[in-house]
Amino acid sequence: MLKLTSRDNSRTPMQWSSEPQAGFTTSASPWLPVNPNHKEINATNQAARSDSILNYYRSLIQFRRANPALVYGDFRDLDPNNASIFCYQRAMDRKGFLIVLNMSSTTVRYLLPDSVAPGELMICNSERPINDGPLLSLSPWEARIYMGGLRN
Repeated sequence: MLKLTSRDNSRTPMQWSSEPQAGFTTSASPWLPVNPNHKEINATNQAARSDSILNYYRSLIQFRRANPALVYGDFRDLDPNNASIFCYQRAMDRKGFLIVLNMSSTTVRYLLPDSVAPGELMICNSERPINDGPLLSLSPWEARIYMGGLRN
């Protein structure tokens, strides 16, 4: 039965594994039903795959911890009026990063502002990022972090 004021309508137990009840509980009947896709989509499977979203976020967290400029560095929005691309710099103690995010569901060809050039690509959520100098071809929802390559 659907309750209009309940969050339960859109929730399922955390899918920890492919075990019965997704490894969430040993009960035969949890409060909420387990999503039937838990055999394929679960934390155990994600942890084992190098290309999983879980491991991508782990690498982002590790990279951020290792680079204080990403947290404490000066922030400069390079294209504040662009509706699809979020392009910015973080810099501190002569160490800088260029971050380019495609915030749309379509591929975008994006010309970097004159003040920057892509340096060494450090992290990307796309298999094959495409660059043609300062012209980037960004897949839908693609995110890139470049080290260096900053100009004043």
